[in-house]
Amino acid sequence: PENQQVILKKMTNQIKPGDVLLYELSLLRKDGSLAHIELSSQCINVQNIPFILSSARDITERKQMEISLLESEERYRTLFEKNPIETIIVDENGRVSRYNLAKQKSGSRLPNIGDTMYKDYASNHEIDMYGELMECIQTGDSKDFPELKYKDQFLRINISSFPGGAIITSVDITGYKRAEEALR
Repeated sequence: PENQQVILKKMTNQIKPGDVLLYELSLLRKDGSLAHIELSSQCINVQNIPFILSSARDITERKQMEISLLESEERYRTLFEKNPIETIIVDENGRVSRYNLAKQKSGSRLPNIGDTMYKDYASNHEIDMYGELMECIQTGDSKDFPELKYKDQFLRINISSFPGGAIITSVDITGYKRAEEALR
């Protein structure tokens, strides 16, 4: 496009010896598709005459991958944030790094970012949940606890590890459990 050529010309006219200019531009190919180009220019002196030495590289594929990665990250961020199941993310040491909107809206006490899960936050389980969490993180395995008593509640908890931490989901099944007991 014309505007990019004007900008590029202004920039190359301002290059001083020793300067290097890195610039990305988009060009329209003959077939109508868009090409993303990375241009590297520098001013060199040859027999005291300044010349602009430039090299160009087609970065279209890299740009497409960057766009795909950003779209994928946005999908997963939305999936995490909007998921109706309370979800907490912890790092490799079990420290809370994030939680979703369902957790925020649950009405229960929220962990502080940096709290150690199942020690500083939610530490009153009948089993050693911190040990279970750390085992999942270290082995790369996932664990499901379909019916876990926590204070006066029953929870279904899942711990799924990923490189660098784990995702913990929690569903309050107290109502189901009490209805089941009443039927008996």
